[in-house]
Amino acid sequence: MPRGAARPVPSVPGMSPTSRRRASRAAVLIATTALAAGGLVATAPPSGAVIVGATIETELDAEGTQNGTGDTCNATPGPADKQANLTPNQTRTLNLSGEVTVSDPDDATDTAEYTFGGRVQGRLDAVGGKPTRFVADAKQMVWGDFSKGGDTTCSSDGQAYSAVRAQFSINRSQLVTLSTVTNGELTSFLIIQNSEGRTLVEVSGFDGRRSTTFLAPRGQYLVEAQFQTSLRSPDSEEFDDVASGTGSVAMRLADPGSATTPTQGTGKAFAQMSGSRGCDDGTLAVKLTQKAKQLDKVSFYVNGRRNAFDDSPTPRYWILSNLPAAKPVTVKVVLKPKQGKTLSVSRSYLACTP
Repeated sequence: MPRGAARPVPSVPGMSPTSRRRASRAAVLIATTALAAGGLVATAPPSGAVIVGATIETELDAEGTQNGTGDTCNATPGPADKQANLTPNQTRTLNLSGEVTVSDPDDATDTAEYTFGGRVQGRLDAVGGKPTRFVADAKQMVWGDFSKGGDTTCSSDGQAYSAVRAQFSINRSQLVTLSTVTNGELTSFLIIQNSEGRTLVEVSGFDGRRSTTFLAPRGQYLVEAQFQTSLRSPDSEEFDDVASGTGSVAMRLADPGSATTPTQGTGKAFAQMSGSRGCDDGTLAVKLTQKAKQLDKVSFYVNGRRNAFDDSPTPRYWILSNLPAAKPVTVKVVLKPKQGKTLSVSRSYLACTP
């Protein structure tokens, strides 16, 4: 295979069998060993929104088998795995570096020298102890220097793997948005599990963008981001090659129906909008202030369509109804004074359901 040529894409984009085994193993260990290794306690948290713990880790390795026999090839010890705890509202970085050489035990001229580089970052944001955002990004590279010997050759893979995970609880339902962005030869995974270790949602990406939103009920959860880059040795030929890529994943939590912007516009002295919409009854409250007596008429719009009209404004609350539950909404209030220019205020809100 010539330098820079695209390698065949496995059945799961960007993942070799070794990678798939690692992903499966990680899923099993998320709620137990992985947390315990980072000094985290996977017990039920007290009431309220709580961050139980978070970790970041890297793993670099290479392995190979002999063509025809399936025997394991020799491999030098790889760099030690790294793991560290995350502190809320602080970014933590681990660097990826090291070398592994895979060789044929029956042919000393058949070698694959893998060199690893890059870094992974993780961050868990919280406000008042409540988790609001989880982000992780990675830049990973695997260089290969391949020397092929006689008829007996080793087929090998060099793997760069990193992960960021966090365990948290929420005390009421939250809209959870998961997204991944990847470029190059890197595969990213963003997984959400419940307290029973069952995977609820998984978003994976290989050279592109993916996203999804779901409603998470009250409970305890674990989110894990995984990044994997793999370089496979050629069956023959002698050359250098490299696999590299970047990836970024994010999880954002928010109360269903909560405002995503402050009240904006020239008429804020005349109308005030609530900080969230009513998800139970599809309503939104708008308060006309004492200055409403100076107005000639008021029109209320939801996503550009008029929802209500007041041709005799007085200080009072208007309850807008029939807001679509499954869509974000922008509410705009157009205020026509008895004298002067027309004013307006607006505010945007999340959907109540995905």
